[in-house]
Amino acid sequence: MDVAARLREEATRGATGRLDIDAGELRARVWLRAGRLSAVATSSNRHTLGMGLVSNGSVSLTTLGKAQQMQRQHPGMRLGDVLVRMGRVSPRTVESITWEQMCDDAATVMSWTHPAMTFTDLRPEDVAAGGPEVEEILKATADRREAWQRAVSRVGGPDTVPVLCSGANTAHASLRPAQWAVLCRVNGQRSLQLICDQAGLSTMEATAALEDLVTAGLVAVPNPVFPPPDPPAQPEPPPTAEVLDPAPAAATEVVFDDPAELLRELSQLSGTQRPSRRSVH
Repeated sequence: MDVAARLREEATRGATGRLDIDAGELRARVWLRAGRLSAVATSSNRHTLGMGLVSNGSVSLTTLGKAQQMQRQHPGMRLGDVLVRMGRVSPRTVESITWEQMCDDAATVMSWTHPAMTFTDLRPEDVAAGGPEVEEILKATADRREAWQRAVSRVGGPDTVPVLCSGANTAHASLRPAQWAVLCRVNGQRSLQLICDQAGLSTMEATAALEDLVTAGLVAVPNPVFPPPDPPAQPEPPPTAEVLDPAPAAATEVVFDDPAELLRELSQLSGTQRPSRRSVH
């Protein structure tokens, strides 16, 4: 049984709990509440809500730092709740970033073939409030994965290392915040995956932004690295006599950009001005 089929099965019975997914070196957890998706976490992605809000222009690095400091004083509060209480972002903005990251994580998990899966029933009070229906997230992830594959065919995948185009002038370019977040981290050494991690963008968001920057002539991809194609579907292996619970997903260290380092990167784009939020044409 694949992940999508297992999620549909648990949603049909209105389950509340956690699905542990083990695909060897890759692991994930999916939480459901009353059959609705509550959260998704994978061991392979490190994007964060805070840097996602910075990268889409919702908050500044200074504001993020203040919110993190307040969160350390009130560890029971989530970062999004802190920013909302500070009046820096709206709940809708936080929900939008969370949705994008959930779709990206879900699309990653859906590509795994024949992982070991174990569902643990939990009390409703131990799971965050349910969000989208399972079918809704499955449709969204399928659409995003199709768009991502089109972008990858042009600029490569997470291991691609983009470079700034010689003589590129961003002074009059019209960039969206996500495009700017990618552009200011392109130095010919960072891979697209590292840019994702630092900018707080999902892999799909960063790949789409990179494609736009290539189209605008600001960035080049001299040697795109294409990810291996998804393996063809194989017959599901027969069940073993004993199924061991997979180990919990390993905790990943969240590393935020140093504001001073980011400012130094921005200063290297000599003669540039921070562009507006309009799209690249």
